[in-house]
Amino acid sequence: MLNLLMHSISNASFAIYFPKFVGTVYEVLSAPVSTAEVVAGYVGAAATKSIILGMIILATATFFIPMRIEHPIIMLLFVFLTAISFSLLGFILGIWADNFEKLSVVPSLIVTPLVFLGGSFYSTICCRHSGSRFHC
Repeated sequence: MLNLLMHSISNASFAIYFPKFVGTVYEVLSAPVSTAEVVAGYVGAAATKSIILGMIILATATFFIPMRIEHPIIMLLFVFLTAISFSLLGFILGIWADNFEKLSVVPSLIVTPLVFLGGSFYSTICCRHSGSRFHC
């Protein structure tokens, strides 16, 4: 999930910021497409790339650890919604940023600490205490 979050934000923000930086964003703005179609294109491309990378990491992890997905449909829905929402956040960040330093502010100072606090690196299984030991 950390990879999915970080790639969703960075792919979308860099995809819209770099044409602004180079000056080729005017070609996109002059195209006969609506604003919603432009946003859907940038966000969809970033979310698709993030989902593909996340699934490659998940497939690779199955070679190293025993894994069973209890609810695959809910997992796919959660991955899809997370990728879309963080790609939208990255798109907004790319529009807001006017230099490369601002592109890294939100991922490094806000998202990474939230990932550490959100339980990505420790088990979410409830442990019960009996006597002097924890049983998970």
